[in-house]
Amino acid sequence: MTAHIEVFTTENCPYCPMAKDAVNEAKKSFSEDDIEVEFINANEDIEKIRKYNIMSVPAIVINEEVAFIGAPETSDLIEKIKEKI
Repeated sequence: MTAHIEVFTTENCPYCPMAKDAVNEAKKSFSEDDIEVEFINANEDIEKIRKYNIMSVPAIVINEEVAFIGAPETSDLIEKIKEKI
């Protein structure tokens, strides 16, 4: 099974770069068949924000479940992804 990760960020969010870095680092621990990542500007995709009931960014959704609000540690993210694949 492939883990689909959606990373919700905005341009002016101070913690969003850390979330992006954690996802990019975690991605290195998996093959391309195991994980697909989509970075989403929360200001531009209001429909998805509503779908997941996201109230703040950064937010990381794995397989259509909100997994993290805020920037996670890379190790925590890797463990969560492993649970989903």
